[in-house]
Amino acid sequence: MLSKVGGIWATKPSQGPHKLRECIPLNLVVKNKLKLALNSREAKLIIAAKDGNFAVDGKVRKDFKYPVGIMDVITILKTK
Repeated sequence: MLSKVGGIWATKPSQGPHKLRECIPLNLVVKNKLKLALNSREAKLIIAAKDGNFAVDGKVRKDFKYPVGIMDVITILKTK
């Protein structure tokens, strides 16, 4: 997920339903996997939008540090 020479900062997931080593924050999913943002600031703005763009397991999440597990379903509400 993160390259060794890509940078020195990574978002630490907040406490939630998954263990720290078994999850990645929603910020990195939006930025690195879905490629919807170029940097972390843009990813934070997309996640924290008023209309609630992302749902994890059917619940709208606005916390950019929310831990996403391996079997969680991420839904982009605007595109269904």
